[in-house]
Amino acid sequence: ADDEPLLLDGAEPVPLQFWRLHAHEGNASLKKDGTFGSIRVGDARIEAAAQVAGHIAALLQPGRATLGGEPLQARDIAILVRRHKDTPYIREALRQRGINSVTLTEESVFSTEEAASLQHLLQAVIDCEDEGLLRYALADRLLGRTAREIDALLRDDDAWEPVQQRFFGYRELWRERGFIPAFQKLFREEGIAQRLLTEEDGERRLANLLQLMELLQQAARTRPGMEELVRWLADERELAGKYEEAKLRLESDEGLVKIVTLHASKGLEYPVVYIPFPFADDVGRKEKPWFYHDAQGRPCLYLGGDEALEAEAEQRAGEESLAERLRLLYVAVTRAARLCVLSWGKVNGAGKSALAWLLYPGDPGAAGMKDLDEQALFEPLERLSAEAPEAIEVRDPSPATSPEPLAAGERERGSPPRVRHFSAVIERNWRVSSYSALVRGGGSDQPDFDAAPAERESPALPGDPIQALPAGSDFGLLTHKLLEELDFSRVEDEALREQIRRLSRRYGLSTLREQGLEPMVEMIGNLLDTILPQAGISLRQLGSEERLDEMEFHFSVAAVAAPQMLQRILQPFPHWKQAADHLNFAAFRGLMHGYIDLVFRHGGRYYLADYKSNRLDDYGPEGVEEAMAAHHYPLQALIYSLALHRHLCQKLADYDPGRHFGSVFYLFTRGMRPGTGRGIWFRRPEPELLEALDQAFGGGLPA
Repeated sequence: ADDEPLLLDGAEPVPLQFWRLHAHEGNASLKKDGTFGSIRVGDARIEAAAQVAGHIAALLQPGRATLGGEPLQARDIAILVRRHKDTPYIREALRQRGINSVTLTEESVFSTEEAASLQHLLQAVIDCEDEGLLRYALADRLLGRTAREIDALLRDDDAWEPVQQRFFGYRELWRERGFIPAFQKLFREEGIAQRLLTEEDGERRLANLLQLMELLQQAARTRPGMEELVRWLADERELAGKYEEAKLRLESDEGLVKIVTLHASKGLEYPVVYIPFPFADDVGRKEKPWFYHDAQGRPCLYLGGDEALEAEAEQRAGEESLAERLRLLYVAVTRAARLCVLSWGKVNGAGKSALAWLLYPGDPGAAGMKDLDEQALFEPLERLSAEAPEAIEVRDPSPATSPEPLAAGERERGSPPRVRHFSAVIERNWRVSSYSALVRGGGSDQPDFDAAPAERESPALPGDPIQALPAGSDFGLLTHKLLEELDFSRVEDEALREQIRRLSRRYGLSTLREQGLEPMVEMIGNLLDTILPQAGISLRQLGSEERLDEMEFHFSVAAVAAPQMLQRILQPFPHWKQAADHLNFAAFRGLMHGYIDLVFRHGGRYYLADYKSNRLDDYGPEGVEEAMAAHHYPLQALIYSLALHRHLCQKLADYDPGRHFGSVFYLFTRGMRPGTGRGIWFRRPEPELLEALDQAFGGGLPA
């Protein structure tokens, strides 16, 4: 605007400037007549970028340039390039001058390789028991392990276990404290930044990753679940480019010099604009196929094979390419409000550029500058300058270089940085907790795979092939995954065997493809065919529309939860009062998190079930009750019951826990036998108990 003049050393510059690029022994070959030939395009890019960076560094020196009476800021300056691959020349030249920059393009950060790699990495954190996923993440670009390194890890248990344990730690930190703390720890401990910065375009890759991290953190505010957040990332990758905030950038564009692609610059305006590479504006596809419009304006794609049509197709395609490049040159020059600078010289291939077509009329494929010497090359520009000396200037770039790199405050904002005062209060006892955190002081729950360590389980009973099935977390994971995938009402033995074989490879349990296969099929059959007390139905009778598997939940804990509070709530309920015994967790408020293995509906009531593959000495009532107490499973049952209670309160308009809430089942899969009642623990929480828990966790205490 006129009320914001640009002054350089106290005077207004000529608004449209062409800077000469001269041929010399460092950038061009010497011809037989002793003159220099055309400037090599790579050398021209380097020199033009250096000229621009030097000029910007000089402008940003205190007292050199003002805009509307205020110091010119880095954010007032844009450098326009045709293609993203032109930006490294500019970034490097600016970096050598100590000038920070940001690259703006039309490309979405979700379409980058880093987005795909990050999705794989986060999935490996969530499912770190899955060695296949973990190996894939290790081999991907972010972690960068070689095949030889991964093979060495897998051959050495002492080396592989610490890797897996680190990922367990990242997952627990994510569940307990959220995405950012976990990712920062992973980022640091796995050396991701150092690895990326050793690669070509490493700064851009690192910037993409940091931008994705920021976007994920924003998404996590409304998607606290880990699986939900990764699904969001997958969805955004499919919709890449839809949102403005996903366009590529470097940390923050505030206060930085902009490097902008021509397409991304449409509609924008900057006080100072540099166009360093108008001599290399990308003439497009020279080889077939050619896209063009025929004489009637119809779109055509010429693939070849028609000699009569080929000349017309090539000519029309070339003309349309030139027209597009002319439009983009117009866009570039008109982005400048106060000063526009273009670099120009006899550069290899420049004769095919849009600017050459304007200055030297001739055949669009080989403009009329081919045989011009350097003096004649600039004559059209000199004539224009003579006709409009206050508007156009042709000059050699002045050696306006900064004596040393700018200080951070000068190069970014033109003023020293100031420390902001932090006055907010950080709540130290807010966290995401879970059953496992309350019982063992660990992190938030993962999909349950039987908390009991293998060493605490009973040995396999001789002569019982189901009891001889493998123990440990991998078997629990496999069992849960199998039951999640099965359509209970349509299970056929042969299809079940195939699923078991497939999952056994995923979880590294080869015995389930051999002697353990039939006992596993029998165990699943027993589980599905056993009638559940109180519900009066077997799992095999459930249709897929009547069940929900691995229901993840987060519910708020508004009051400060402590063991004493739970004990007071449970005291009036004899069947439940021991669920809070021997707990020693720190008081907290925040979110309770977990996964319910199975929620199902039958006869107007809603039930929940949890699968346990633990080995027990006794699967009768006393043995099951003892196992439940030993692992604090009644506490888990209450947490799950409250989660389902709150869910039903939101979903059912006429919800009444007395009518709608069924029982809680713990199904010890190894011991279940149809018609015996063995291996089953069940209990129905009283409506008064559910209301008391809801009230207490919601911020009030029951009367």
